[in-house]
Amino acid sequence: MDSSTTTPVTTAVETFRTRFRAAGSLPISTQQALGRKDPGVRGPIWVSRTTFPVSEDDDVLQTLIRVIRNLGEGTELISWPHVIPVEAEWTGYRAGVSQKAPEPAISEEEKYMGLMRDVSNPITILYIHGGSFIIGDPSTSRPAVVRIAQATGGRCLSVRYRLAPQNPFPAALLDIFVTYLSLLSPPPGSLHKAVPAPSIILAGDSAGAALCLSLIQIIREIRRQQSTSTPSVRFHGRDVTLSMPAGVTGISPAGEFTLSLPSWMGNAKHDIFRDEMPNMKPGFPSCKVWPSNPPRGATYCDTSALCHPLVSPAVAKSWIGAPPMWFACGQERMADSAKLIAQTAARDGVCVLFEEYEAMPHLWTLFFRQWPQSVRCFEGLAQACKQFVEGVNLTSRGTSIDLRMLSFKELDVKNLTPLTVEEALVLMKDKVGRMKVWTGKENFRARL
Repeated sequence: MDSSTTTPVTTAVETFRTRFRAAGSLPISTQQALGRKDPGVRGPIWVSRTTFPVSEDDDVLQTLIRVIRNLGEGTELISWPHVIPVEAEWTGYRAGVSQKAPEPAISEEEKYMGLMRDVSNPITILYIHGGSFIIGDPSTSRPAVVRIAQATGGRCLSVRYRLAPQNPFPAALLDIFVTYLSLLSPPPGSLHKAVPAPSIILAGDSAGAALCLSLIQIIREIRRQQSTSTPSVRFHGRDVTLSMPAGVTGISPAGEFTLSLPSWMGNAKHDIFRDEMPNMKPGFPSCKVWPSNPPRGATYCDTSALCHPLVSPAVAKSWIGAPPMWFACGQERMADSAKLIAQTAARDGVCVLFEEYEAMPHLWTLFFRQWPQSVRCFEGLAQACKQFVEGVNLTSRGTSIDLRMLSFKELDVKNLTPLTVEEALVLMKDKVGRMKVWTGKENFRARL
């Protein structure tokens, strides 16, 4: 690695790390309020807001409960959520307007019609934002989402899922499940027509990618339970065939949340995260949502559920039957979890395209959007989306991209890490055994 190249990158990452860590030290309710502050819509972007309603005649929640119980060990403490209306944003590239063009003062339906006039590709991207499950919003994800829409020529649906800690696992996953079913079989009053599963791409960043992958595991398990490749779920009074999407993409996918795999310490110098999340440390400010009631040892779920494959898809035992996958990963602290998912899927016969970027931190594409590594990453994502929907016959491949973008090394996707799922589980369970309940006081309470 050339020090003349690394110095500007290192300086930029260190500067951002300081800001990122300062923001992460705010109370969680404050972080959530800031993350959901709508910056407005301006420039070449269509945004049409919609809500998918609740149905009293469906089996979505009970289906998800059966899946979670069947995939778990039976020892997980889980708070079961209610099904609620899910808000989302249809997003697309708005052609022929300036960067300062205001949002048109028309109805949401008219905005959607305008969006569809500018769509040139049948791709529909279900986009799930990241943010450790505790922050983030479609409104603040618009720059990345419209960039994907423009690059693919398709449309994106970005979900306002419920945030933890006030809505722990599986509330967010339930909202994603409802939204996917709403694409396949639009509820009454929807702006869109039914979208065929082979036209849908699941896309997410960080924890959002984990939710995408968990949805794939849900579909796999429902197939197994119903002993058919075309299972169905009762949704708004209809039996909706639950088919796999065309593919899955993930930028900096976060595959486990105990932070116990080797890359967490090994890649620390390149990344923006602290050694431990600040909301688990003594002195972190309490607020109305954290500590939880009753207190627990993790923001997303009870610590007993951290090793569940729908919480941490890195320890899913099989990906057989999953659609093609594309991942981009930096030299970041969560790299091992991304590599483990890609490796396991590739060994199971899934087509996996994996890109690793030297010295890039977590979510560099969102924080450093103009860097050449970010440009290349979005180009790769868009190409993969189009190839997956077009049904191009692809074979798994991995690429390591050096910092100066001058050297590309082939990676064996079936051997990205010496770590196995079983070894990862041992490390994760050991960490869980040492985690403590966070009460908001200086001294943690021993884990119950």
